[in-house]
Amino acid sequence: METLEQDLHEYVQLLGHKTERRSHIGGARSLGVKQLAVGPETVEVFGVERAVEEVPALWHCYFLADGHLASREQLGSPEDMEMRSKFLDRKEELMADHASYLRQHPELRALLADFLQFLLLRKPDNVIHFAKEYFLPFSSR
Repeated sequence: METLEQDLHEYVQLLGHKTERRSHIGGARSLGVKQLAVGPETVEVFGVERAVEEVPALWHCYFLADGHLASREQLGSPEDMEMRSKFLDRKEELMADHASYLRQHPELRALLADFLQFLLLRKPDNVIHFAKEYFLPFSSR
């Protein structure tokens, strides 16, 4: 993304890159500047409307001054109440299953507590590698 200034207006130019999915941003236009609540603060963001050609979709994206994405919403995407209800039901079911598994296997809670304590004591630079090495003896392979 490149920010260009012309005639005291700020424009955003989105550069297309070929990917395996072959999505292509068809066009973009400025939505201007607005105030947006980000966490406990209200910050000034600039907006861009993007159109994706392959899938008829229109997106409103708002960026912070440093270029980080603050908000993105798809326009014209109605929320299906039945699908949302199924999602929430499944989410509750999975959370109950996970809680039940933890109650049935107290050794898992002890193992994770030991790992976190060891992690905090050692403070490794590469946490992923450290976790891999820590849990390797517990692997079934």
